[in-house]
Amino acid sequence: MASAIPVASGKRRFAAWIFGVFFALMAVLFLASSFRASLLLLVAAAVTLPPSSRRLQKKISVLSRRWVRILVVVIALSTSMRLIGELQNTKLQLEQQQPVVAQQTSSAPRVRTPMIFDVPSLVGMTVSEVKTALGKPTETSKRINADDHDAYILYTRDGQDLMVSFDYGSNIVKDFFLSSGDPSGATQDTTRLMDRANLTEGDARYKIEFIQVLNDPSSYTGVQVMAAAVAQQEDDLQKQNDVAKKDNAEKELKEVMDLGIKANLVESYEFSDKASVVYVSSVWYAQTVAFKKDFLAKTAMLKKAVTGYGHFEVRDAHSNEKVAEVTAFSQSLEVYK
Repeated sequence: MASAIPVASGKRRFAAWIFGVFFALMAVLFLASSFRASLLLLVAAAVTLPPSSRRLQKKISVLSRRWVRILVVVIALSTSMRLIGELQNTKLQLEQQQPVVAQQTSSAPRVRTPMIFDVPSLVGMTVSEVKTALGKPTETSKRINADDHDAYILYTRDGQDLMVSFDYGSNIVKDFFLSSGDPSGATQDTTRLMDRANLTEGDARYKIEFIQVLNDPSSYTGVQVMAAAVAQQEDDLQKQNDVAKKDNAEKELKEVMDLGIKANLVESYEFSDKASVVYVSSVWYAQTVAFKKDFLAKTAMLKKAVTGYGHFEVRDAHSNEKVAEVTAFSQSLEVYK
């Protein structure tokens, strides 16, 4: 029995150290969020840790009783946990309220900039109908010759211009262009432009395009509005032009290569997904650098119109040595031999 008491006392002392250190760490952890909870945890740590507990027992005699120390620790822990729980509940309530506030803010109607031109109401009109709706233009373009079909009329309100482009022959309006209205001639506020023209994103009646400033893609000179039917016609016409340009370029590229073959300069060539190479004869070496670069530039320009990329190599038909090329990234003309 005599030897069991020290072992038990040693175990209690070890447990006191463990719990005391734990209480102290918890006090440090909650110091920033709850000072009162942290203070109570420090009291629990002071009563539990053997060195501080002995000092307190000498100063406060009632703490020499074990059950009193346990009671102090229990009260301190329960009170600190209650304070921490109240703090967590308060944070949770605030977090739940924040989405509601954000939702209320987002649902509030946006204050629109006053409209100066109701462009959607003009979409689909002829130029004569536009003049009837808006009145006398501020400015009208002059027709220089009979072949000139492009024309415009201009209206100015509140410092912003609305240019109405149309075809002289048919009187069909091609597009409307509302200027930025800024003294600098450019703006980054596309929402204001939309409001001033009474435009809505996604309206199927028309197509919207913000015209970028040449050296500043984040700024716009204004907004262009085109009737959906006209926009479709423009797209179809552009596709037809692209096909025609490609066909013409393909034809011209073949003529250039055939001419090179007749002159004994080119022996063969291949422009495909697998290869982009022109094989030349010994005649190549007798040509000037300027001639070779002209040949490279012309071929690259036509090849890009046909295939979408202009780079290719020029190789000796007999040794397969690369004698020139148009590089892939910089499109530079390189003559090696």
